[in-house]
Amino acid sequence: MHLMLLGFNATAIQLSVAFAGRKSVFAKKENARALLIVSSQKALLIAVAVLEQLSGALGESGLLVLPCVATHINQVIINVDA
Repeated sequence: MHLMLLGFNATAIQLSVAFAGRKSVFAKKENARALLIVSSQKALLIAVAVLEQLSGALGESGLLVLPCVATHINQVIINVDA
């Protein structure tokens, strides 16, 4: 799973640079590398798997995933900027 995420995200970053050219913030290697590592984390996948195993004990699993997604997006943004 991790290698699949790395491959997909590396391709997406390369396409971003190809379309935007030098104007892309990911044209710098260190920015592209940071985004690649942070966006390939499996934290969101693990959170969804754990919520599904709870079988609704804490509430509707579809609604419980929303804060996990929001937190993951914030983590990606903060880690890339750092």
